[in-house]
Amino acid sequence: MIKHSGQLDRRITFKKQSTSVDSFGQDVGDFTTAFSRWAKVVEKSGTEDEEGNQIVAVKRVEFFIRYDSEIQETWRIEYDSKTYMIEAILNSDSRDAFMRIVTRYSD
Repeated sequence: MIKHSGQLDRRITFKKQSTSVDSFGQDVGDFTTAFSRWAKVVEKSGTEDEEGNQIVAVKRVEFFIRYDSEIQETWRIEYDSKTYMIEAILNSDSRDAFMRIVTRYSD
């Protein structure tokens, strides 16, 4: 939870999916920078999950930012040289002043 905007002390970057065409005329999906925001970062838990035939370390992190209706759950967040997959976007308060973004990082 955010008590005051001074808690937004980490810079994060939002990436959205874009499509381009390679030299063979094939569509190539990639993520491009949409914008950066100040955020509060809260590490929630770390576990191990099975993905395919491998056991991977999974870390759950919540990012709190000022409300922005443009952000979508298909986007990604880059923070501290790591890419986090957005799992849910929730209102942090009833006034839509801040939002909580629940993410997952797989090592």
